[in-house]
Amino acid sequence: MSNNHDVMKTYGDIIHLSRPVSTKHKPMTIANRAAQFAPFAALTGYDQALIEKARLTDQRPLLSEEEKQNINNVLHEIFDQIRKQPDVRVMYFEPDAKKEGGKIITLHSFAVKMSIDERYLMVENKQRISIDDILDVQILEAKETR
Repeated sequence: MSNNHDVMKTYGDIIHLSRPVSTKHKPMTIANRAAQFAPFAALTGYDQALIEKARLTDQRPLLSEEEKQNINNVLHEIFDQIRKQPDVRVMYFEPDAKKEGGKIITLHSFAVKMSIDERYLMVENKQRISIDDILDVQILEAKETR
């Protein structure tokens, strides 16, 4: 290890000079000076990939034949009452766009349209719910058309 005497001997002629200031460039901000020594992300997007991998999804529940029949019966009632815009609570599975699985959502809204051919139930905010994704549905009450 060098001591103070060695430093003075080696750099004695310049150690007390002021720091040179450029006439062409503005001084770098402290934040920018610190950033040049900060670690860099060698693998761009790696952090996001880890977050995505760790994000949990639910498996699509399998329904019994009895549960499917109950859903079908309630959907027929909704179809018959669609002009009254029945107040419904729908639990459905929404597949994840990025990975296997999805999430289970429960929605309380008014049913405004239903298509048996296209297999969807439309609620008040114009959201279409696929009939094939419905896990449970209940009619709460109906209101008169507006």
